[in-house]
Amino acid sequence: MKPALGSILVVDDEQPTLLYISRYLQHHGHQVTTAETGQAALQAIQSQSFDLILLDIVMPGISGFEVLAQLKADPALYHIPVIMISVMDDIEGIVRCIELGAEDYLLKPINAVFLDARVSTCLERKHLRDQEQSYLRQLQIEKHSAETANRAKSVFLANMSHELRTPLNAIIGYSDMLHEDFDADGQQRYLPDIDKIRMAGNRLLLLINDLLDISKLEAGQVSLYLEQFDVQSLVAEVSTAMGQAIASRNNQFQVQYGEDVNRMVADLSKVRQILWNLLDNAVKSTQNGTISLTVSRTSRRLPVSAAPADWINIAVQDTGAGIPIEQQARLFEVFTQADDFSTRNDNGSSLGLAISHRLAHMM
Repeated sequence: MKPALGSILVVDDEQPTLLYISRYLQHHGHQVTTAETGQAALQAIQSQSFDLILLDIVMPGISGFEVLAQLKADPALYHIPVIMISVMDDIEGIVRCIELGAEDYLLKPINAVFLDARVSTCLERKHLRDQEQSYLRQLQIEKHSAETANRAKSVFLANMSHELRTPLNAIIGYSDMLHEDFDADGQQRYLPDIDKIRMAGNRLLLLINDLLDISKLEAGQVSLYLEQFDVQSLVAEVSTAMGQAIASRNNQFQVQYGEDVNRMVADLSKVRQILWNLLDNAVKSTQNGTISLTVSRTSRRLPVSAAPADWINIAVQDTGAGIPIEQQARLFEVFTQADDFSTRNDNGSSLGLAISHRLAHMM
């Protein structure tokens, strides 16, 4: 592999050492700048960019320690690797330089083999670090672009969902009126066709509502309204509303309450939506089985608080086919369905669990 080349600053107050190092590095293809004092080195560093600095420890005026300390204290210069140059018996000085952030060291008199090896290694490390930083910056740019595009998409979907709901509400409303008119006039032969229109319209409205909900959540347009409400009343309300759907698939429905399950503080509408989605998901995946709803109260300690807090646990369980382990990780992803025939045939939006997951996190 071709050795890494770079722009190198050599700082030493001894002319023979300075001349030897600079000529050796130039002979191997590096761009070399020299300085005989710490002050001259700092001026050179401010005026041009370097890939590596070879810095003598003992110099008149500003020492190598001081130059190194200033380099490592400056965020704009911290990344430049520094190889310290020292005499053989100054081991304590070398240790101090490493603690200050020096990359490596060379001992006088300079050995050409060691010089070449240490310079090549430092430049290669810097090249790899620069590549890594470049990749990270590119990833950050792409991440920002993706987030911006995702927010724009969510805002568009939210607006478009509103536009779709307006004409759809008219279709559903007029089909209800037609149903009443034909039923009153005794023209029952038209009612099955009107019912198909109503069912299709209501199904489409549910899909659009799910799309609107997830787009609002992703766009950050959903807020919480916290209130105190009775848990058992909410469960009874949702259970009654889901009763026909549960019975239509010949399922048994069981509700069990633990002790001291009465009131809770949360966003009522969002808890209702989560409970509905969980039961709806259970109904879709279960036929000739049992769906169970369990409500209990537990006391757990929050990570941010020393005092324990009460939690309401709502669990929905069904005797359906279940979800394969390899697909469970995708359970709460948007627009993802488990590979189960009952879910596929339902033609759902696959957003119910994703919406519930996000709403639960919000609360």
